[in-house]
Amino acid sequence: MTNHCLCPEHHHLLKLVCVHMEYLEDIELVICSCHPAGIQLVHQGFFPCSLLAPTLAVSLDMLEFVSDLFVNMAPNE
Repeated sequence: MTNHCLCPEHHHLLKLVCVHMEYLEDIELVICSCHPAGIQLVHQGFFPCSLLAPTLAVSLDMLEFVSDLFVNMAPNE
């Protein structure tokens, strides 16, 4: 999942963990000011834990599942 940008800006490699429904995946992103990590992750279907330098991202499918689970869960009384 490495993205290569041709802009003259300084690029650096960012390593992070992506949480899928069934497994965890270690990925690397090449980031710069015109291609920030948060935007790249959202385009790939993940929600980053922070905007500038995330170390964890969760798949949007997983977030939707957890949201539906808690909305439909019986109240704890």
